[in-house]
Amino acid sequence: MSHTEQAPVVWSPSETMLRHSRMGEFSAWLEGQGYGPFADYHALHQWSIDDLETFWAKVWDYCGLVSHQPAERVLGKRDMPGAEWFPGMKLNFAANLLRLADGEHANHEAVVAYCETRPVLRRTYAELKADVGALEAFLTSKGIVSGDRVAGVVTNGYEAMVGMLAATSLGAIWSSASPDFGVGAILDRFSQIEPTALIAVNGYGYGGKVFARQDDFAELVAGLPSLKCVVSVAQLPDQAPISGALVTPWDQAIAAGAGQAPSFTPLDPDHPVYILYSSGTTGQPKCIVHGSAGLLVNHAKELMLHGDVGPEDRFLYFTTCGWMMWNWQASALMTGAAVITVDGSPGYPSLNSLWETVATEKVTHFGTSARFLAGCRKAELTPARDLDLKDLRVLFSTGSPLLPEDYDWVYEDGAPGVLLGSIAGGTDICGCFVGATPLLPVRRGEIQCRFLGVDAVPTATMASRLPMAGANWSVASRCPPCRSASGTTPTAPAIAAPTSKPSQVSGLMAISLSLPSTGEPSSTVAPMLP
Repeated sequence: MSHTEQAPVVWSPSETMLRHSRMGEFSAWLEGQGYGPFADYHALHQWSIDDLETFWAKVWDYCGLVSHQPAERVLGKRDMPGAEWFPGMKLNFAANLLRLADGEHANHEAVVAYCETRPVLRRTYAELKADVGALEAFLTSKGIVSGDRVAGVVTNGYEAMVGMLAATSLGAIWSSASPDFGVGAILDRFSQIEPTALIAVNGYGYGGKVFARQDDFAELVAGLPSLKCVVSVAQLPDQAPISGALVTPWDQAIAAGAGQAPSFTPLDPDHPVYILYSSGTTGQPKCIVHGSAGLLVNHAKELMLHGDVGPEDRFLYFTTCGWMMWNWQASALMTGAAVITVDGSPGYPSLNSLWETVATEKVTHFGTSARFLAGCRKAELTPARDLDLKDLRVLFSTGSPLLPEDYDWVYEDGAPGVLLGSIAGGTDICGCFVGATPLLPVRRGEIQCRFLGVDAVPTATMASRLPMAGANWSVASRCPPCRSASGTTPTAPAIAAPTSKPSQVSGLMAISLSLPSTGEPSSTVAPMLP
């Protein structure tokens, strides 16, 4: 399509959504405090990048995030790289993800876990919080302290959530890999961070087959001399646990700490919570460290405002624990939504299985890959006709560009009526630059918008060499992204150091974007975050 042509609108927000989506209400809330007026999303976005500190402060307040001690200001230093976010604040990442685990929301479902090898598991927020406290107590009894690294070779399920929350509650740093990785690939990652605790499954199921890994993971344990303890998860109930003197079965670890509440240790805003990894295509995977406050407030913006996720919603993002979308999915707990996890093959027992789970669980927000949607189109699936998807409001797609014909399939045979949000970002920020908003129409083959607080622009050097539409554009941020203590580091001591430098997206990030018909980048692209 020529950049002078306008792609057709395939979805438009209703008046109710414009007014009563969380982003619509956020806009009205701001206007009530004297900001704006905001005639449309573009006006709101412009304000968010013009008044950066106020914007992020208002996101924090509106989304109900909590701290033990408030920040002295939002942005201490504006340098890129080297911006200092929320100086003086004390907070705990896990406390925010479990902020609705008490009171009237305690008995709402928090995690519903599907996999190929065990029955569906359902846990409430109260049960999740209790298990987090128990596992934290067990880890503490084994000598795990704030700043330690807790590694997980886990499936996308309940134990991964508990492990991450227990680690971040006590101030340890969570890092995970998928159990289908080879031992060498896992050691390439975890040997750099010198974990003191490992949570690992004894195998996994995929495509109707069982893959026992306890012997492989015993080899992994032997290759990590820094370990003080190992917790073995019975993902394969009929198989033996991982062997070794350091190993405790999951149920025993939980029983050992039963009755203990999470500590929710107050920490600095740049205290690391996650270590993710580069792909490793150009050598050993590089560690990417993400700090608590910036990651938290940015995920709140992305999930609550852009995604319109709230306490009564049911959120399913198909992912593994080796992909940053797992971390993004985990943050949906802060909204109070039920997080539906699915582990195994998306095509087993049929390509319709994920859609059937969406219907059965009355999912309101479903996230998947562009490749999966393309596969559904090519297989001529018709979930819109065959299944009851009336609860589904938002369909996220990421991982690669979503083709125009896949937009057609979604709105004809997949899930007509949903907001189709093609989102793009990266492991570097564990978040999004561009994606969806409930305040704008969806156009065929196009990403809707730059995200709030993200000043994304295509670089001139790339713009001179690439066509206007359907191309891979490099985008750069013109202001510091809200990303406390996030950076690449090759060694465990640097990871653990409380003075680790905040990283900013100061270079270029290549993502595939389809620019709007006017050729004006501001209406299709977007980078600017905490």
